[in-house]
Amino acid sequence: MNPPPPEPNQNQPPYGLPTSDESGSDDDQPNQETKSSSNHSHSSSSPTSFSPSISTTTTPISSSASTNSLTEREVYSFGQNSYGELGHGHTEERRVPVRIEFCRGKNIVCIAAGNEHTCLLSDTGVVYAAGYNDSGQCGTGNSGRVPSLQAVESFRGHGVVKLISSNGCEHTSAVTEDGELWTCGYNARGQLGHGNKTHQSVPRLIESLRAYRVKHVSCSYYHSIVACEDGKIFGFGRNDYGQLGLGHNEDKLRPTPITFFNGQRIIDIACGQYHSLVSVGSGGIFAFGKNDYGQLGIVPNEPKWHPVMVTGSEALQSGEIIPRIACGYYHSLALKKDGTVFSFGRNDYGQLGLGNNEGSRVPKQIDALSTLAIREVTSGCYHSIALTRTGSVYVWGRNNHGQLGIGTTDDCNTPSRIDALIHKTALQVTAGFYHTLILTGSPDDEVGSLSLSGVNNFNTNNNNNYNGMYSKKKKKKKNLL
Repeated sequence: MNPPPPEPNQNQPPYGLPTSDESGSDDDQPNQETKSSSNHSHSSSSPTSFSPSISTTTTPISSSASTNSLTEREVYSFGQNSYGELGHGHTEERRVPVRIEFCRGKNIVCIAAGNEHTCLLSDTGVVYAAGYNDSGQCGTGNSGRVPSLQAVESFRGHGVVKLISSNGCEHTSAVTEDGELWTCGYNARGQLGHGNKTHQSVPRLIESLRAYRVKHVSCSYYHSIVACEDGKIFGFGRNDYGQLGLGHNEDKLRPTPITFFNGQRIIDIACGQYHSLVSVGSGGIFAFGKNDYGQLGIVPNEPKWHPVMVTGSEALQSGEIIPRIACGYYHSLALKKDGTVFSFGRNDYGQLGLGNNEGSRVPKQIDALSTLAIREVTSGCYHSIALTRTGSVYVWGRNNHGQLGIGTTDDCNTPSRIDALIHKTALQVTAGFYHTLILTGSPDDEVGSLSLSGVNNFNTNNNNNYNGMYSKKKKKKKNLL
Protein backbone atom coordinates (compact mmCIF):
# COMPACT_ATOMS: atom_id res chain seq x y z
CA MET A 1 0.00 0.00 0.00
CA ASN A 2 1.16 3.51 -0.69
CA PRO A 3 1.50 5.60 2.50
CA PRO A 4 0.21 9.18 2.69
CA PRO A 5 2.39 11.57 0.65
CA PRO A 6 4.81 14.11 2.16
CA GLU A 7 3.77 17.71 2.48
CA PRO A 8 3.84 19.40 -0.94
CA ASN A 9 6.27 22.06 -2.08
CA GLN A 10 4.59 25.37 -1.39
CA ASN A 11 6.25 27.09 -4.36
CA GLN A 12 3.81 27.49 -7.20
CA PRO A 13 5.06 25.72 -10.33
CA PRO A 14 4.86 27.02 -13.89
CA TYR A 15 2.21 25.46 -16.09
CA GLY A 16 3.98 25.47 -19.43
CA LEU A 17 3.18 22.74 -21.97
CA PRO A 18 5.88 20.69 -23.76
CA THR A 19 6.42 20.04 -27.43
CA SER A 20 8.02 16.60 -27.02
CA ASP A 21 8.06 13.54 -24.77
CA GLU A 22 10.35 14.35 -21.87
CA SER A 23 11.12 11.09 -20.13
CA GLY A 24 14.20 11.91 -18.11
CA SER A 25 14.80 10.91 -14.51
CA ASP A 26 12.41 12.10 -11.85
CA ASP A 27 14.02 13.32 -8.63
CA ASP A 28 10.77 12.67 -6.76
CA GLN A 29 10.91 8.93 -6.14
CA PRO A 30 7.67 6.98 -5.72
CA ASN A 31 6.35 7.57 -2.22
CA GLN A 32 5.49 4.00 -1.43
CA GLU A 33 6.76 0.84 0.15
CA THR A 34 9.36 -1.17 -1.73
CA LYS A 35 7.44 -4.07 -3.22
CA SER A 36 9.36 -7.30 -3.38
CA SER A 37 8.90 -9.62 -6.32
CA SER A 38 7.18 -12.93 -5.67
CA ASN A 39 6.09 -15.71 -7.98
CA HIS A 40 4.08 -17.98 -5.68
CA SER A 41 0.49 -18.63 -6.65
CA HIS A 42 -2.42 -17.36 -4.60
CA SER A 43 -4.80 -19.76 -6.30
CA SER A 44 -4.85 -23.48 -6.89
CA SER A 45 -6.10 -23.00 -10.43
CA SER A 46 -3.98 -21.42 -13.14
CA PRO A 47 -5.18 -20.13 -16.49
CA THR A 48 -3.82 -21.36 -19.77
CA SER A 49 -0.43 -19.85 -20.54
CA PHE A 50 -0.52 -17.10 -23.15
CA SER A 51 2.48 -15.24 -24.53
CA PRO A 52 1.52 -12.80 -27.27
CA SER A 53 4.10 -10.93 -29.26
CA ILE A 54 4.51 -7.57 -27.55
CA SER A 55 5.81 -4.51 -29.35
CA THR A 56 8.00 -2.31 -27.18
CA THR A 57 7.77 0.62 -29.58
CA THR A 58 6.11 3.72 -28.17
CA THR A 59 4.71 6.43 -30.41
CA PRO A 60 4.14 9.96 -29.10
CA ILE A 61 1.13 11.75 -30.55
CA SER A 62 1.86 13.61 -33.73
CA SER A 63 -0.17 16.61 -34.86
CA SER A 64 0.44 15.54 -38.46
CA ALA A 65 -1.30 12.19 -38.08
CA SER A 66 -3.30 10.96 -41.05
CA THR A 67 -7.07 11.17 -41.23
CA ASN A 68 -7.37 7.41 -40.79
CA SER A 69 -5.34 7.45 -37.58
CA LEU A 70 -7.56 10.19 -36.19
CA THR A 71 -10.62 7.91 -36.27
CA GLU A 72 -8.90 4.68 -35.22
CA ARG A 73 -9.59 3.79 -31.62
CA GLU A 74 -6.31 4.14 -29.69
CA VAL A 75 -5.08 4.03 -26.09
CA TYR A 76 -2.57 6.52 -24.67
CA SER A 77 -0.78 6.30 -21.34
CA PHE A 78 1.52 8.46 -19.25
CA GLY A 79 2.89 8.84 -15.73
CA GLN A 80 4.58 6.32 -13.45
CA ASN A 81 5.70 3.09 -15.07
CA SER A 82 7.63 1.22 -12.37
CA TYR A 83 6.06 -2.15 -13.22
CA GLY A 84 5.19 -1.71 -16.90
CA GLU A 85 1.71 -0.37 -16.12
CA LEU A 86 1.85 2.04 -19.08
CA GLY A 87 1.74 -0.96 -21.41
CA HIS A 88 4.78 -0.11 -23.53
CA GLY A 89 6.88 -3.15 -22.67
CA HIS A 90 9.38 -1.18 -20.56
CA THR A 91 9.48 0.71 -17.26
CA GLU A 92 10.32 4.25 -18.40
CA GLU A 93 7.80 6.79 -17.19
CA ARG A 94 6.23 9.19 -19.68
CA ARG A 95 5.25 12.82 -19.14
CA VAL A 96 3.15 13.22 -22.27
CA PRO A 97 0.58 10.83 -23.78
CA VAL A 98 2.21 7.98 -25.67
CA ARG A 99 0.23 5.60 -27.85
CA ILE A 100 0.23 1.96 -26.74
CA GLU A 101 1.22 0.13 -29.90
CA PHE A 102 0.02 -3.21 -28.53
CA CYS A 103 -3.57 -1.91 -28.69
CA ARG A 104 -3.52 -1.09 -32.40
CA GLY A 105 -6.27 -3.00 -34.18
CA LYS A 106 -7.73 -4.48 -30.99
CA ASN A 107 -10.66 -2.04 -30.80
CA ILE A 108 -10.41 -1.34 -27.08
CA VAL A 109 -13.75 -0.37 -25.49
CA CYS A 110 -12.88 -0.02 -21.80
CA ILE A 111 -9.80 1.10 -19.86
CA ALA A 112 -9.03 0.71 -16.15
CA ALA A 113 -6.08 1.84 -14.05
CA GLY A 114 -5.32 0.60 -10.54
CA ASN A 115 -2.49 1.32 -8.16
CA GLU A 116 0.26 0.28 -10.56
CA HIS A 117 -1.55 -2.01 -12.96
CA THR A 118 -3.63 -1.50 -16.10
CA CYS A 119 -6.51 -3.52 -17.55
CA LEU A 120 -8.02 -3.12 -21.02
CA LEU A 121 -11.06 -4.68 -22.69
CA SER A 122 -11.54 -5.29 -26.41
CA ASP A 123 -14.87 -5.34 -28.22
CA THR A 124 -14.56 -9.12 -28.50
CA GLY A 125 -14.45 -9.46 -24.72
CA VAL A 126 -10.73 -10.13 -24.39
CA VAL A 127 -9.13 -8.64 -21.25
CA TYR A 128 -5.52 -7.50 -21.32
CA ALA A 129 -3.46 -6.60 -18.25
CA ALA A 130 0.00 -5.35 -17.31
CA GLY A 131 1.88 -4.05 -14.29
CA TYR A 132 2.07 -4.77 -10.58
CA ASN A 133 0.51 -8.12 -9.72
CA ASP A 134 1.80 -9.19 -6.30
CA SER A 135 -1.76 -9.83 -5.07
CA GLY A 136 -3.03 -11.32 -8.34
CA GLN A 137 -4.84 -8.18 -9.49
CA CYS A 138 -3.98 -8.87 -13.13
CA GLY A 139 -5.89 -12.16 -12.93
CA THR A 140 -3.09 -14.25 -14.43
CA GLY A 141 -3.30 -17.06 -11.87
CA ASN A 142 -0.10 -16.15 -10.03
CA SER A 143 1.56 -13.21 -8.30
CA GLY A 144 4.34 -12.68 -10.82
CA ARG A 145 4.52 -9.18 -12.22
CA VAL A 146 3.29 -8.62 -15.76
CA PRO A 147 5.82 -6.35 -17.52
CA SER A 148 3.94 -6.20 -20.83
CA LEU A 149 0.28 -6.29 -21.79
CA GLN A 150 -0.99 -9.83 -22.21
CA ALA A 151 -4.36 -11.47 -22.68
CA VAL A 152 -5.81 -12.76 -19.41
CA GLU A 153 -7.09 -16.22 -20.20
CA SER A 154 -9.08 -16.54 -16.98
CA PHE A 155 -11.50 -13.83 -18.15
CA ARG A 156 -12.27 -15.55 -21.46
CA GLY A 157 -15.78 -16.85 -21.93
CA HIS A 158 -17.37 -14.76 -19.19
CA GLY A 159 -18.72 -12.04 -21.50
CA VAL A 160 -16.96 -9.18 -19.73
CA VAL A 161 -18.36 -5.77 -20.69
CA LYS A 162 -16.83 -3.50 -18.07
CA LEU A 163 -13.57 -3.38 -16.08
CA ILE A 164 -13.10 -1.43 -12.87
CA SER A 165 -9.87 -0.70 -11.04
CA SER A 166 -9.36 2.84 -9.88
CA ASN A 167 -8.13 5.30 -7.31
CA GLY A 168 -5.01 3.36 -6.37
CA CYS A 169 -6.73 0.05 -5.61
CA GLU A 170 -4.89 -3.25 -5.98
CA HIS A 171 -7.86 -5.33 -7.05
CA THR A 172 -9.82 -5.63 -10.28
CA SER A 173 -13.56 -5.99 -10.85
CA ALA A 174 -15.28 -7.14 -14.02
CA VAL A 175 -18.98 -6.90 -14.92
CA THR A 176 -20.35 -9.37 -17.47
CA GLU A 177 -23.15 -9.04 -19.99
CA ASP A 178 -25.36 -11.07 -17.63
CA GLY A 179 -24.73 -8.61 -14.81
CA GLU A 180 -22.37 -10.87 -12.87
CA LEU A 181 -19.47 -9.42 -10.88
CA TRP A 182 -16.07 -11.11 -10.86
CA THR A 183 -13.14 -9.88 -8.73
CA CYS A 184 -9.48 -10.67 -8.17
CA GLY A 185 -6.46 -9.20 -6.40
CA TYR A 186 -5.76 -7.72 -2.97
CA ASN A 187 -8.29 -8.74 -0.34
CA ALA A 188 -6.90 -7.90 3.13
CA ARG A 189 -10.20 -6.32 4.24
CA GLY A 190 -12.69 -8.37 2.24
CA GLN A 191 -12.93 -5.89 -0.63
CA LEU A 192 -13.31 -8.74 -3.16
CA GLY A 193 -16.64 -9.74 -1.61
CA HIS A 194 -16.01 -13.50 -1.34
CA GLY A 195 -16.48 -13.88 2.41
CA ASN A 196 -12.77 -14.16 3.22
CA LYS A 197 -9.54 -12.15 3.26
CA THR A 198 -7.61 -14.31 0.83
CA HIS A 199 -5.98 -12.67 -2.17
CA GLN A 200 -7.38 -14.00 -5.43
CA SER A 201 -5.12 -14.39 -8.48
CA VAL A 202 -7.88 -15.73 -10.76
CA PRO A 203 -11.18 -13.82 -11.19
CA ARG A 204 -13.90 -15.28 -9.00
CA LEU A 205 -17.65 -14.75 -9.18
CA ILE A 206 -19.22 -13.01 -6.20
CA GLU A 207 -21.80 -15.68 -5.46
CA SER A 208 -23.96 -13.57 -3.14
CA LEU A 209 -24.72 -11.19 -6.03
CA ARG A 210 -25.60 -13.94 -8.50
CA ALA A 211 -29.33 -13.15 -8.23
CA TYR A 212 -28.80 -9.50 -9.22
CA ARG A 213 -27.75 -7.68 -12.34
CA VAL A 214 -24.80 -5.49 -11.38
CA LYS A 215 -24.85 -2.16 -13.21
CA HIS A 216 -22.07 -0.14 -11.65
CA VAL A 217 -19.05 -0.74 -9.43
CA SER A 218 -16.76 1.68 -7.65
CA CYS A 219 -13.76 0.65 -5.58
CA SER A 220 -10.85 2.06 -3.69
CA TYR A 221 -7.93 0.41 -1.94
CA TYR A 222 -9.92 -1.32 0.80
CA HIS A 223 -13.62 -1.18 -0.03
CA SER A 224 -16.12 -1.54 -2.86
CA ILE A 225 -19.64 -0.23 -3.55
CA VAL A 226 -21.93 -1.96 -6.07
CA ALA A 227 -25.23 -0.75 -7.56
CA CYS A 228 -27.61 -3.21 -9.21
CA GLU A 229 -30.25 -2.89 -11.90
CA ASP A 230 -33.17 -3.13 -9.46
CA GLY A 231 -31.85 -0.18 -7.44
CA LYS A 232 -30.25 -2.17 -4.65
CA ILE A 233 -26.81 -1.01 -3.52
CA PHE A 234 -24.22 -3.02 -1.59
CA GLY A 235 -20.99 -2.29 0.24
CA PHE A 236 -18.15 -4.58 1.32
CA GLY A 237 -14.60 -4.37 2.62
CA ARG A 238 -13.09 -1.97 5.12
CA ASN A 239 -15.53 0.06 7.18
CA ASP A 240 -13.71 1.57 10.15
CA TYR A 241 -14.89 5.08 9.24
CA GLY A 242 -18.36 4.08 8.10
CA GLN A 243 -17.37 4.17 4.42
CA LEU A 244 -19.84 1.35 3.66
CA GLY A 245 -22.78 3.47 4.83
CA LEU A 246 -24.19 0.73 7.07
CA GLY A 247 -24.54 2.76 10.26
CA HIS A 248 -21.63 1.02 12.02
CA ASN A 249 -17.88 0.59 11.59
CA GLU A 250 -17.53 -3.19 11.19
CA ASP A 251 -15.83 -4.57 8.08
CA LYS A 252 -17.94 -6.72 5.75
CA LEU A 253 -16.46 -9.62 3.81
CA ARG A 254 -19.54 -10.07 1.60
CA PRO A 255 -21.78 -7.54 -0.17
CA THR A 256 -24.13 -6.06 2.42
CA PRO A 257 -27.21 -4.00 1.45
CA ILE A 258 -26.99 -0.29 2.22
CA THR A 259 -30.61 -0.08 3.31
CA PHE A 260 -30.57 3.70 3.57
CA PHE A 261 -31.00 3.82 -0.21
CA ASN A 262 -33.93 1.40 -0.44
CA GLY A 263 -36.43 2.80 -2.93
CA GLN A 264 -33.94 5.30 -4.37
CA ARG A 265 -32.78 5.30 -7.96
CA ILE A 266 -28.97 5.24 -7.99
CA ILE A 267 -27.37 7.54 -10.54
CA ASP A 268 -23.67 7.20 -9.73
CA ILE A 269 -21.35 5.94 -7.00
CA ALA A 270 -17.74 6.74 -6.10
CA CYS A 271 -15.22 5.50 -3.54
CA GLY A 272 -12.33 7.41 -2.01
CA GLN A 273 -9.69 5.91 0.25
CA TYR A 274 -11.94 6.02 3.32
CA HIS A 275 -15.13 7.70 2.06
CA SER A 276 -17.93 7.11 -0.44
CA LEU A 277 -20.42 9.19 -2.44
CA VAL A 278 -23.77 8.22 -3.95
CA SER A 279 -25.79 10.34 -6.40
CA VAL A 280 -29.53 9.58 -6.35
CA GLY A 281 -32.45 10.01 -8.73
CA SER A 282 -34.35 12.30 -6.38
CA GLY A 283 -31.47 14.77 -6.62
CA GLY A 284 -28.33 15.53 -4.70
CA ILE A 285 -25.38 13.56 -3.36
CA PHE A 286 -25.09 11.52 -0.18
CA ALA A 287 -21.69 11.06 1.47
CA PHE A 288 -20.38 8.80 4.23
CA GLY A 289 -17.09 7.74 5.77
CA LYS A 290 -14.02 9.69 6.83
CA ASN A 291 -14.22 13.47 6.60
CA ASP A 292 -10.91 14.75 7.99
CA TYR A 293 -10.22 16.87 4.90
CA GLY A 294 -13.82 17.79 4.15
CA GLN A 295 -14.06 15.14 1.42
CA LEU A 296 -17.71 14.56 2.34
CA GLY A 297 -18.58 18.19 1.64
CA ILE A 298 -20.14 18.35 5.11
CA VAL A 299 -19.31 20.50 8.14
CA PRO A 300 -18.22 19.56 10.81
CA ASN A 301 -15.49 17.14 9.91
CA GLU A 302 -16.23 14.01 11.95
CA PRO A 303 -16.80 10.73 10.08
CA LYS A 304 -20.32 9.73 9.05
CA TRP A 305 -21.46 6.13 9.47
CA HIS A 306 -24.81 6.85 7.79
CA PRO A 307 -25.25 8.54 4.40
CA VAL A 308 -25.68 12.32 4.81
CA MET A 309 -26.70 14.69 2.05
CA VAL A 310 -23.98 17.06 0.85
CA THR A 311 -25.41 20.45 1.79
CA GLY A 312 -22.38 22.72 1.88
CA SER A 313 -23.19 24.30 -1.48
CA GLU A 314 -26.50 25.72 -2.66
CA ALA A 315 -25.64 24.56 -6.17
CA LEU A 316 -25.64 20.91 -5.04
CA GLN A 317 -28.68 20.92 -2.74
CA SER A 318 -31.37 22.19 -5.09
CA GLY A 319 -32.70 18.70 -5.82
CA GLU A 320 -30.96 18.59 -9.18
CA ILE A 321 -29.67 15.20 -10.32
CA ILE A 322 -25.85 15.01 -10.33
CA PRO A 323 -24.92 12.67 -13.20
CA ARG A 324 -21.24 12.14 -12.35
CA ILE A 325 -19.25 11.96 -9.14
CA ALA A 326 -15.64 10.93 -8.55
CA CYS A 327 -13.30 10.52 -5.58
CA GLY A 328 -9.57 10.74 -5.14
CA TYR A 329 -8.01 9.42 -1.96
CA TYR A 330 -9.15 12.44 0.06
CA HIS A 331 -11.00 14.72 -2.35
CA SER A 332 -14.26 14.60 -4.31
CA LEU A 333 -15.65 15.88 -7.60
CA ALA A 334 -19.25 16.43 -8.71
CA LEU A 335 -20.43 17.15 -12.26
CA LYS A 336 -23.79 18.80 -12.87
CA LYS A 337 -25.96 18.31 -15.96
CA ASP A 338 -25.03 21.78 -17.22
CA GLY A 339 -21.37 20.70 -17.45
CA THR A 340 -20.10 22.61 -14.40
CA VAL A 341 -17.82 20.86 -11.91
CA PHE A 342 -17.57 21.22 -8.13
CA SER A 343 -14.77 19.96 -5.87
CA PHE A 344 -14.14 19.58 -2.16
CA GLY A 345 -11.69 17.98 0.26
CA ARG A 346 -7.91 17.80 0.37
CA ASN A 347 -6.04 20.14 -1.94
CA ASP A 348 -2.34 20.17 -1.08
CA TYR A 349 -1.41 19.33 -4.67
CA GLY A 350 -4.08 21.49 -6.29
CA GLN A 351 -6.33 18.48 -6.94
CA LEU A 352 -9.45 20.61 -6.40
CA GLY A 353 -8.56 22.80 -9.40
CA LEU A 354 -9.49 26.03 -7.60
CA GLY A 355 -6.29 27.95 -8.40
CA ASN A 356 -4.83 27.48 -4.93
CA ASN A 357 -3.69 24.76 -2.56
CA GLU A 358 -6.21 25.38 0.20
CA GLY A 359 -8.56 22.57 1.09
CA SER A 360 -12.31 23.09 1.07
CA ARG A 361 -14.88 21.46 3.37
CA VAL A 362 -17.75 22.57 1.15
CA PRO A 363 -18.20 22.09 -2.61
CA LYS A 364 -16.79 24.92 -4.70
CA GLN A 365 -17.20 25.40 -8.43
CA ILE A 366 -14.10 25.01 -10.58
CA ASP A 367 -14.39 28.30 -12.43
CA ALA A 368 -11.71 27.39 -14.99
CA LEU A 369 -14.03 24.66 -16.35
CA SER A 370 -17.26 26.69 -16.31
CA THR A 371 -17.40 27.35 -20.06
CA LEU A 372 -16.04 24.02 -21.28
CA ALA A 373 -19.15 21.77 -21.15
CA ILE A 374 -17.59 18.93 -19.17
CA ARG A 375 -19.19 15.51 -19.68
CA GLU A 376 -17.04 13.24 -17.51
CA VAL A 377 -14.84 13.56 -14.43
CA THR A 378 -12.48 11.08 -12.82
CA SER A 379 -9.66 11.12 -10.35
CA GLY A 380 -6.45 9.39 -9.43
CA CYS A 381 -5.33 9.46 -5.83
CA TYR A 382 -4.10 13.05 -5.96
CA HIS A 383 -4.86 14.26 -9.49
CA SER A 384 -8.10 14.98 -11.31
CA ILE A 385 -9.27 14.76 -14.93
CA ALA A 386 -12.18 16.23 -16.87
CA LEU A 387 -13.38 15.26 -20.36
CA THR A 388 -15.30 17.77 -22.45
CA ARG A 389 -18.19 16.96 -24.76
CA THR A 390 -15.93 17.67 -27.72
CA GLY A 391 -13.32 15.17 -26.54
CA SER A 392 -10.68 17.46 -25.00
CA VAL A 393 -8.99 16.48 -21.73
CA TYR A 394 -8.17 18.80 -18.82
CA VAL A 395 -5.98 17.78 -15.88
CA TRP A 396 -4.88 19.20 -12.54
CA GLY A 397 -3.35 18.14 -9.23
CA ARG A 398 -0.26 16.11 -8.39
CA ASN A 399 2.19 15.52 -11.23
CA ASN A 400 5.30 14.01 -9.64
CA HIS A 401 5.54 11.31 -12.33
CA GLY A 402 4.06 13.20 -15.25
CA GLN A 403 0.59 11.75 -14.68
CA LEU A 404 -0.98 14.99 -15.92
CA GLY A 405 0.52 14.44 -19.38
CA ILE A 406 1.61 18.06 -19.90
CA GLY A 407 5.34 17.40 -20.27
CA THR A 408 6.54 18.42 -16.80
CA THR A 409 6.50 17.07 -13.27
CA ASP A 410 5.12 20.30 -11.81
CA ASP A 411 1.84 20.15 -9.93
CA CYS A 412 -1.08 22.18 -11.31
CA ASN A 413 -3.77 23.80 -9.16
CA THR A 414 -5.72 25.04 -12.20
CA PRO A 415 -7.05 22.75 -14.97
CA SER A 416 -4.69 22.54 -17.95
CA ARG A 417 -5.59 21.11 -21.33
CA ILE A 418 -3.47 18.25 -22.63
CA ASP A 419 -2.44 20.00 -25.81
CA ALA A 420 -0.65 16.90 -27.09
CA LEU A 421 -4.14 15.44 -27.61
CA ILE A 422 -5.56 18.43 -29.48
CA HIS A 423 -5.91 16.41 -32.68
CA LYS A 424 -7.54 13.46 -30.93
CA THR A 425 -11.05 12.90 -29.59
CA ALA A 426 -10.96 11.38 -26.12
CA LEU A 427 -13.77 8.92 -25.39
CA GLN A 428 -12.73 7.64 -21.95
CA VAL A 429 -10.27 8.73 -19.27
CA THR A 430 -9.13 6.84 -16.19
CA ALA A 431 -6.46 7.33 -13.56
CA GLY A 432 -4.51 5.05 -11.25
CA PHE A 433 -2.28 6.06 -8.39
CA TYR A 434 0.34 7.87 -10.47
CA HIS A 435 -0.59 6.99 -14.06
CA THR A 436 -3.32 7.95 -16.52
CA LEU A 437 -4.95 6.25 -19.52
CA ILE A 438 -6.97 7.85 -22.32
CA LEU A 439 -9.02 6.06 -24.99
CA THR A 440 -9.47 8.02 -28.22
CA GLY A 441 -11.54 7.48 -31.34
CA SER A 442 -14.07 9.06 -33.68
CA PRO A 443 -16.29 11.91 -32.37
CA ASP A 444 -19.42 9.84 -33.05
CA ASP A 445 -17.89 6.65 -31.66
CA GLU A 446 -19.81 4.84 -28.92
CA VAL A 447 -17.93 3.04 -26.15
CA GLY A 448 -20.38 1.31 -23.85
CA SER A 449 -22.83 4.06 -22.91
CA LEU A 450 -20.44 6.84 -23.87
CA SER A 451 -20.96 8.82 -27.04
CA LEU A 452 -19.88 12.31 -28.00
CA SER A 453 -22.90 12.78 -30.25
CA GLY A 454 -25.39 15.32 -28.94
CA VAL A 455 -25.09 18.20 -26.55
CA ASN A 456 -26.32 16.64 -23.33
CA ASN A 457 -25.48 12.96 -23.26
CA PHE A 458 -26.14 12.14 -19.62
CA ASN A 459 -28.22 9.03 -19.00
CA THR A 460 -29.89 9.81 -15.71
CA ASN A 461 -31.62 6.43 -15.63
CA ASN A 462 -28.27 4.76 -15.14
CA ASN A 463 -24.86 6.09 -15.97
CA ASN A 464 -23.38 2.73 -16.90
CA ASN A 465 -25.64 1.18 -19.49
CA TYR A 466 -23.56 -1.52 -21.15
CA ASN A 467 -25.94 -2.07 -24.07
CA GLY A 468 -24.33 -1.14 -27.35
CA MET A 469 -20.87 -2.41 -26.51
CA TYR A 470 -21.77 -5.72 -28.10
CA SER A 471 -24.34 -6.58 -30.71
CA LYS A 472 -24.89 -9.90 -28.94
CA LYS A 473 -28.32 -10.00 -27.28
CA LYS A 474 -28.16 -9.96 -23.49
CA LYS A 475 -29.92 -12.65 -21.52
CA LYS A 476 -32.33 -11.47 -18.84
CA LYS A 477 -31.46 -12.64 -15.37
CA LYS A 478 -34.28 -13.53 -13.04
CA ASN A 479 -34.06 -11.82 -9.68
CA LEU A 480 -34.50 -14.66 -7.21
CA LEU A 481 -34.66 -12.48 -4.11
